[in-house]
Amino acid sequence: VKSEFSMARARADDEPQVRLYVVSTGWPYKPTHCPYRAKVVLYGATSARGEAEEITATGKNVSTGAPCVEHSSLAQALLRVEHDCLFIVDVSEIAQPQDWQDEMLRPGRARRMLERWFAKFNCKEATVIAFAQDATLWAPLANLHGEQRISRVVAPTAVPFGAQTELEKAQVETLQVDFQDGWHDVVRAATGEDV
Repeated sequence: VKSEFSMARARADDEPQVRLYVVSTGWPYKPTHCPYRAKVVLYGATSARGEAEEITATGKNVSTGAPCVEHSSLAQALLRVEHDCLFIVDVSEIAQPQDWQDEMLRPGRARRMLERWFAKFNCKEATVIAFAQDATLWAPLANLHGEQRISRVVAPTAVPFGAQTELEKAQVETLQVDFQDGWHDVVRAATGEDV
């Protein structure tokens, strides 16, 4: 006999939700209430099985459907040896990539879910690596509820004009980088360090 609590939990597990994966160089990973200067990448929206999978340090296509695997070369290039983390925000359960395109034009349920989740994530001065049109989804999250959540957006591709304007209003530094040297330019822009 299932209890009310276990039935409610089972229903909650079946509902689409934002998932967070953490790639960490420290062991064990210690969660924090407010990740400060976090490095964050979005998975499952516009970059899902698209541009992010094609741009790897080795030049190979690594599309597996697993967020950590698809961003492993980015994590290896970006994270320092001492305790450092890359937060991968997986929104693939909420909507399909083509639905996220519609959400960018007319914010709806999926974008509101992402905003509520990001408010709970509670990061401060995060550096976001935004592929393709992801910058458009990050723009309204930069100053969420009057707090500066994102301080820098590193875009390996061109940032759409609407997102660029919104990020400027939020006083977020937008760095567009080339991919001639693989992840080298992204890492330099995201960390401020030369690799």
